[in-house]
Amino acid sequence: RLISVLASDEHCRVIRQGAQPLPIIPPAPVGIQAPVDAMTVDQQHAVAAIESVASADGGALVLTADRGRGKSAALGFAIAALLARRELRIIVTAPGKSAVQALFRHAGAFASAVTYCAPDDLLRKNPACDLLMVDEAAAIPASILGRLLARYPRVVFSTTEHGYEGSGRGFAVRFRRTLDEQAPGWRECRLTTPVRWAENDPLEQFCFRALMLDAEPASLLADIAFSTDSLCAQWLDRDQLWRDESLLREIFGLLVLAHYETRPTDLRYLLDALNLSVAIMRISDKVAAVALVAREGGLDSPVASQVVRGYRRPQGHLLAQTLGIVCADEQALALRGDRIVRIAVLPDVQGRGIGSALLQAVETRAAADGCDYVGASFGVDRRILGFWLRAGYLPARLGIKRNRASGAHSLALVKGLSSAGNEIARRAHRQFCRQMAYALPDLFPDLEPELAAALTAGSADDGLQPAAAEQRILSDFAHHRRAYADSVAALNRLAARGLDGLEPIQRRLFETRVLQGKNWKQSAELCGLTGRKQAEAMLRQATARLIDIINHSHQGRNA
Repeated sequence: RLISVLASDEHCRVIRQGAQPLPIIPPAPVGIQAPVDAMTVDQQHAVAAIESVASADGGALVLTADRGRGKSAALGFAIAALLARRELRIIVTAPGKSAVQALFRHAGAFASAVTYCAPDDLLRKNPACDLLMVDEAAAIPASILGRLLARYPRVVFSTTEHGYEGSGRGFAVRFRRTLDEQAPGWRECRLTTPVRWAENDPLEQFCFRALMLDAEPASLLADIAFSTDSLCAQWLDRDQLWRDESLLREIFGLLVLAHYETRPTDLRYLLDALNLSVAIMRISDKVAAVALVAREGGLDSPVASQVVRGYRRPQGHLLAQTLGIVCADEQALALRGDRIVRIAVLPDVQGRGIGSALLQAVETRAAADGCDYVGASFGVDRRILGFWLRAGYLPARLGIKRNRASGAHSLALVKGLSSAGNEIARRAHRQFCRQMAYALPDLFPDLEPELAAALTAGSADDGLQPAAAEQRILSDFAHHRRAYADSVAALNRLAARGLDGLEPIQRRLFETRVLQGKNWKQSAELCGLTGRKQAEAMLRQATARLIDIINHSHQGRNA
């Protein structure tokens, strides 16, 4: 595709080795270079608008622009102008701290007076401020933006209109309705004058086209009539994708619209990943839904053993690895399955069964290909979770860390297709239920109560964990690199059998970290250890000691 984009660009000159004569490239026009810290007229208007919000009793401002128009610089200029006149508490947030480097650079000497806080930390810690600036807002879920808008009276949202941070239309769909409801009278300021580029720069136009920065999904009327029974999934050939630019733009535009974290590598992955399949559903010949599906599993025994023990993480097998680790069973990695990497439906026709129909088509194809299971892994909230639970998918593992931008934990779910797949899905779900019984107060103390209830509904521990599986979990934790987070239930059940035979410091560590659920730092301090690394190593040693004590006790009884 890149070759085709280059070949069709009228401004691109291709120089071939040995070809004569060399093409004549016209010189670039000589212009006057503006000072680095000089503001464009657009930026001056933006700074004035930000100053107006900061001095008002309350309000919201949205700065929009394409890449390279100086949005972040304008935020920095505004900070400098505001703090030069009076003392203000200003907080800056963005999907990552790297996204606001330009902002702090242009704030100059006043940068040290500004606090950066990640979106999830803002909601959790609720720090007070006079003005909140949200940079690259389209890369943050609309639900979090809405909560920030409700919590802070003066907010400036800055967002890229076209780009991987979320298309302008995507931001409009996801958040502008919330602005209308929560901040009536909100203002918008658009920056159009290029800072990094000349006007109508052909290189900028090439970058937009090559990387699909301006891809937009198809448009459908919300009241368009159709029947889900008449919809049919179409599986696309990779060559068909790169040769049909309009189709590719509709698909990628929908993916950008539906997700707040689309990156340049996603386009490469879409076109290059050998284990990826693409399915679409059309309405009126327009792409209304898309699913990206990765084929996983089928790993041989030596690799599978390394994965289960915590030594390897082969790329392209996320769900297969999750099942193997959760169940402590190499056979889970030998099974084959399909992981639904992304599934998206046009907002105008959501809630009408299209997503469910596409999901069913994915499952039908996987079963026909002899797959043992299908599954997915995504940042979970109650609405998304409900869709998957209604389709019969079972939770298998909840990630410990929240995504810094979305504030969501990653959840892996699975649905069995074959007898072996059904068995591994049930085992993974049973282990998930046991883990959550101990992990909720230990590893997920801040998990939203409604989400915790939805994840654990009907998941009472049936007490049927096979002894061999639990022994394998404890052995892999004690002697290999199995994570503590994947061993919590087994360690608690081990501790319940008694801690006699441990050294005093080992016993204290088991009591504080495992039974009381104190974090690694607290446990290390209470045990006089240097930190997590030393505490985790000692806990592994203590587990090995308890296993030996139990084994010797069994041998004595048998004798």
